[in-house]
Amino acid sequence: MLSAMLGAIIPQIAQAQRSTYLPKLQCTTRQGNFSMGNTDVSIDEARYSSILRTTGMSMSCNLPGGTASLDIQYGVADSSDKPPAKIEVYVDGNLVRSQVGIPGILTPLLVNVNNAKNLTINVSCSKGNNCGSDSYHFTKFHLIQSGR
Repeated sequence: MLSAMLGAIIPQIAQAQRSTYLPKLQCTTRQGNFSMGNTDVSIDEARYSSILRTTGMSMSCNLPGGTASLDIQYGVADSSDKPPAKIEVYVDGNLVRSQVGIPGILTPLLVNVNNAKNLTINVSCSKGNNCGSDSYHFTKFHLIQSGR
């Protein structure tokens, strides 16, 4: 009986999720730049830890394959009048998601990247002008892998 219960539990444990900070993968920045490190920021009248900041960038990364999701959360500081970010996600060269953030809100973005080999993330200003020099703040910027 005990061995049957353990046989049912062990496969579930083996499927644990692993989170990898995207810049720790093999990545290259083709345009713009970013800063890493924890910085406190107020978004939607709440305090968050910003782990990555950029005024705009294009980052391409090699992915390890397997079952995975891109997990991003981003916004503009309450003290900024910068328009929201536009995020474009390309998987193996194909645009799979284009999303504009919501002003004053921490905006989530979750994209399935199962079995993908390459990922490109473009971060740009959602408006053509008045974009300013303030940063977009990311509180999540991870690849979530499920597997054995």
